[in-house]
Amino acid sequence: MELKKFKKNEVIFKQGAFEDFMFDIRWGKVGIYTDYGEPNQRLLRELGPEDIFGEMGLVESRPRSATAVSLERDTQCVYIAKEDFAGYFKDKPAKILLIMQLMSQRIRDLSDEVARLSK
Repeated sequence: MELKKFKKNEVIFKQGAFEDFMFDIRWGKVGIYTDYGEPNQRLLRELGPEDIFGEMGLVESRPRSATAVSLERDTQCVYIAKEDFAGYFKDKPAKILLIMQLMSQRIRDLSDEVARLSK
């Protein structure tokens, strides 16, 4: 695990990339976007200190579903590679619950969206 710093508006990872790591925000803000840089880009969520992101790419080993962008100057995030995953959760067990809550919220959001579109 290592601390990485990002400039304002710096892309941290891109939608569609195959990468197996995640981040834990220490300072700053990160925006999670679909279709970033395109006319139909959409901000899905804004994250701040103690939030994590990129966990889906780490857990699933599938392409990124969104683009992560630093929203503040000198945003600082802990980089957690696949090989660091077990040790990270051993040191920070509360983050396991956070990931479960994030995934549950995403499923709930998708269910709500499907219900809305079905009307």
